[in-house]
Amino acid sequence: MNNSNKLSQEEIKAVRDSLTRLDLGFAICTDEEIENIAEEQMLKIKADIQTQEQRKVEKRVAKLKTELEIEADKEAQKLFEAEKQRLLKSAEATREEQIQFSIERMQKELDRVIANLQARADDVCQKITTAIPGIIDVSALKEKIDCLIQTYITNVQKEAKRLEVLAKLKQDTDSAQVPVITDHAKSSILLYEWSVAEQIEVAIEILGKENVFGPKEIEKALGIKVKPEQIPEIPFTREELERAKELNQFLILRVDKANDGKPLTIAKMNELLKGKVKGGTRALYDDDGSGKIDDSWYKGQDFVLKETPKLSWALTSKEVIPDSTSKNYLDQTTEMVNYLRNDVFKGKEIPAEFQRAIAEFEKAKDEIAMFMNNNKNKAAGELERLAITKLTRQTPVEALYDIFIYFQNKGERLFENMYIWTSRRASAGKLVRVGDFDADGASVPRDTPDYSSGNLGVAFSRSL
Repeated sequence: MNNSNKLSQEEIKAVRDSLTRLDLGFAICTDEEIENIAEEQMLKIKADIQTQEQRKVEKRVAKLKTELEIEADKEAQKLFEAEKQRLLKSAEATREEQIQFSIERMQKELDRVIANLQARADDVCQKITTAIPGIIDVSALKEKIDCLIQTYITNVQKEAKRLEVLAKLKQDTDSAQVPVITDHAKSSILLYEWSVAEQIEVAIEILGKENVFGPKEIEKALGIKVKPEQIPEIPFTREELERAKELNQFLILRVDKANDGKPLTIAKMNELLKGKVKGGTRALYDDDGSGKIDDSWYKGQDFVLKETPKLSWALTSKEVIPDSTSKNYLDQTTEMVNYLRNDVFKGKEIPAEFQRAIAEFEKAKDEIAMFMNNNKNKAAGELERLAITKLTRQTPVEALYDIFIYFQNKGERLFENMYIWTSRRASAGKLVRVGDFDADGASVPRDTPDYSSGNLGVAFSRSL
């Protein structure tokens, strides 16, 4: 034992007494043997302390690794989002210039982020080795950290390549290098390989935030939280969204269930909105104030108690289409066909689904006109059955859903002094109308298909 650490006579006596009490046969040990025993114990204690410190270091290294990964992910996400926005806003640049500009900018940003990460890693390593010298292999630690950073670099480079592919698809959709995508499957041209969240951001860029009602707006209006994995892809091309903007339409996510898993029927919506409608008004005119509609004519109807919106995205008009008021249901349908040809799909080929629906209507309209005179219920049934009705008109629950979501988010009333005819019949055969959404709530009347009025038109809505 070193002289500096030599035990005093009192310490030797204390150790001897302890060993004697333990009855381990050390009572007759010499002072030198006692010192050797004490030294062995001190070395053991030091080894235990070193082991504990090693564990602390390992924990700090693990924490550092987690922090670096989190920071890298955050920086990568910021970088990716910024570059995607730049790509979208650089439409005037040529494809080659735009891609080169974006990749160069990304590389510069990548260099900056890597430099920051490496500097931070070096600083942490220095602090650890200064605090606990000789316990940790600094080179091994730096190697682990460099490996983490390299993984991050690889991920960013992969994303840069993906951005290049996106730019080529966006700027050169007519090129022979781009695969031919037919009919409505071409929706992928809008946001090739993009997530639903990214699709929503692009829709907002085109239509404006005030005209896109996604999961956040649904939660604000009805308190319904939509999980990301439940949100369908937006089925419209960029061109279709740009056309929708010109026609004063909005994009809305429709959901079919409430938070409790129950169907989002008209009755359920009215219940959810009890006491929560902006301005203290009612959702439905026939609400008795308790969130129920027990005194209404439609209280037991399937379209109120069973039907829900279809889980989908829809483009919907904020007002009735031109020349659709003061016309009966059949004549409104003729105006809807004209609207498709002259406005929605102006200057482009009408999708096959709509072409078939128009052809079906043209073939059936004369017979339906005859039923309008002598069998109104039959006429209503034939009109409800038509594909053009299902493709372009809202159901009653969809119409009210759209009205409520819009009002709860913007404070503006759609169809405040106007009714729209929906795609559904009541049980007695009459067609259901929705509208007149004033401070007393929305009304839900019914009429025979030959009815017309100056405040009754048709709204346009499509989900494909």
